[in-house]
Amino acid sequence: WTNTKLILYRQLIDVPYLNKNDSRMVPNTFEAYRLKGSVEDRPLVGHVEYEVGYIDRIKLRDSDKFVSMSEAAGATNISSRGLVSAGILIQPVTNYTIGAINHFVDDVFNTFYTESNYTRSLTDEIEMRFDLQFTHQMSVGDDALPGSSFDTWGRGGRVAASWKGLTLNGALSKIDDEARLQNPYGSYPGYVSLMQSDFKLANQEAWLVGTSYDFSGIGLKGLSAFMNYAQGRNAQTAAGDDLPDQDEFNITADYQVKRGLLRNFWFRVRWSHLDVSGNSDDREELRVILNYELPLL
Repeated sequence: WTNTKLILYRQLIDVPYLNKNDSRMVPNTFEAYRLKGSVEDRPLVGHVEYEVGYIDRIKLRDSDKFVSMSEAAGATNISSRGLVSAGILIQPVTNYTIGAINHFVDDVFNTFYTESNYTRSLTDEIEMRFDLQFTHQMSVGDDALPGSSFDTWGRGGRVAASWKGLTLNGALSKIDDEARLQNPYGSYPGYVSLMQSDFKLANQEAWLVGTSYDFSGIGLKGLSAFMNYAQGRNAQTAAGDDLPDQDEFNITADYQVKRGLLRNFWFRVRWSHLDVSGNSDDREELRVILNYELPLL
């Protein structure tokens, strides 16, 4: 056993469905007690990472106080409940990983997530990547969340091809028709998830195409950009009523200073347009983000 760590009390966590969700700069913060570590060169499984923990409370990014995990999920009429988490990541060979993690909140709901990733080099300059993901989510115990009990799932796939600094990617996703997926403790990890819409409503089918480019290869070091377009169709409410189709286009540009007085300065501009079919509720967002990592030691 190697690299085992015990992490106590207030901390940042970054795993699927339980993470910083810091797209608006202020991250989720957790009061938690976690054991994590890794083992190397095990027969058949190779490199293994694991973690188990109890997450007692969360301070959401738009709040100034910590609340229980059950309260953050919207549970009512029960005492405070924490979240029990356990996860594992296995890398039997250098170009393949598979992992799974489970989050359980007693009398509220359980979320199980698994993902696999495979990369393959076709030539010295062309590389392919294939990803699969699956989520199962269900109410448990006394089902203290508002509304009826639920048992739902979501699945997705993604493929990407990279050549020098250029990457092209596409993704598909499908959500079960019983209920939408919920992510009260962090950002949604779906492959078809953009700035304004996560495309995770009940019965929703979605697809995405996108591209990114690192301009360092043509002499513009530190400059990169990516854009994505996604469509979501056939979404429904929990009662089975049809919801409008959605189309979203995103574009993001990043510039990171690599040397000199402003080294570690990161400038990001993001723009998004969401088109909601059949009504006038189209929305545009523009985000300008400045980051500067200041070394103290």
